[in-house]
Amino acid sequence: MNTIRQLRREAKLTQEELGKKIGKSNTYIADIENGIRKIEGIAAGTLVKIAEALDTTVDDLMNPADSINDNDFEWEDDKLIVDKLFFCASANKMAIEVDGLYFILTKHTVVPNEPLSRQLKPLKKTIEFRAPNAGVRICKLDFEYLMAGCVPRKGYNIKIGRKIEQEEFDEICEKYHISKDKISGKYVTSIGGALGRRYVKEYTCVQVRVDEWNAIHLENELEEKGIEAGNIASGIVKIRVE
Repeated sequence: MNTIRQLRREAKLTQEELGKKIGKSNTYIADIENGIRKIEGIAAGTLVKIAEALDTTVDDLMNPADSINDNDFEWEDDKLIVDKLFFCASANKMAIEVDGLYFILTKHTVVPNEPLSRQLKPLKKTIEFRAPNAGVRICKLDFEYLMAGCVPRKGYNIKIGRKIEQEEFDEICEKYHISKDKISGKYVTSIGGALGRRYVKEYTCVQVRVDEWNAIHLENELEEKGIEAGNIASGIVKIRVE
């Protein structure tokens, strides 16, 4: 009964609205939530309608997962520490694994200082999971973890490419017609600062100016060689030199 009450509130439905969706009165719903009408005695067809209206399954209604205790979770820099992040195809939402338990993210991003019982929905077993898109990245970070407000237990995987060798630098200058006046002085930059102090990695780079349509090509060419580079603005590519 507590499960139905909680799911109804999460769906932002009144007892009357839920009753209309399943063809029953608000009193019928109230009796279920107050324990007057036992869920075991509800007709199978009605249970299916309730589950569909509350975006859940009959199994979850009959056998609700354990309640969520915020003290069972850990945080780092206002991000929830998780073992894995997945996409649950059946729910069409992201899901997480924490200490062998699985939860659906009811929102796009986990928000700190808000009860996790409102943000996570327990799963009894893993179903139709796929790993996040490994090809998506932002500053060499695990982008989907970041967007979900989570952090991998082992930390974000931040990698910095190698520096460019002088011979390689001379080659791109000739290929992309980069004269000395289009090369900045050396300066120190970093990545990972937005995720916390332990993720900050610094390196020395220069900026080169090229034709706007060549900037992406130059960036890709350097990264294919393992060189740290980034098209940071229109026609400007940052390249690691030390």
